Amino acid sequence: MRFFRSILLFSLSCLFYPLVASAQNGAFIERGDLEYGGFEWDGDQTLVIYSSYSNLDCEPGGVLLEAEYMAVIRPDETIKYHDSGDYFTRVYYPATPDDILPLEEKLCSFWDTGPIVAEGILHSIWNDNDAYGTSERRTIAWGYNLSGTLYDLSGECPSEMVDLNVIRRWTYRTFKCDDDCFTEQVIKGPRLECVE
Repeated sequence: MRFFRSILLFSLSCLFYPLVASAQNGAFIERGDLEYGGFEWDGDQTLVIYSSYSNLDCEPGGVLLEAEYMAVIRPDETIKYHDSGDYFTRVYYPATPDDILPLEEKLCSFWDTGPIVAEGILHSIWNDNDAYGTSERRTIAWGYNLSGTLYDLSGECPSEMVDLNVIRRWTYRTFKCDDDCFTEQVIKGPRLECVE
């Protein structure tokens, strides 16, 4: 029993050691909550709108889902950023960004009256290895994933559920920037597939 307790204590000390070492390198960690929203378009006729607010904050009384973020401010002043959270989501088809732009004039009415084919909660993860692009020593990479299982309102899926996936990834190299600074790595979706 004593041997087991010693192994357990040693394992716990190894688990916490990297956290202490990371904190001693001069980095500052900031954590908090954020409210966010956006839209995705497949370049054709599928438009996805997502928001922390159940009613896009267009009127009082909506439900709020806050995402969580973490920013690690390194000693060289580069910032590693990560956030994740859930968002109220609606998928429209057929629709394009012209249906909601300018946002302040069209978005709120379109949220309720547009051709909705799916709705539910979407999960988002955003990562950025240098949030303000201050380093000239590394390639800056950032992007996000949006995914979730939504209710199918189109009647085309026997299960009445649809999977939604969006992947966006870019890279940027500050000291190699001439005309086009950003390189698309992965651009997929929004893609809808019936849940079997």
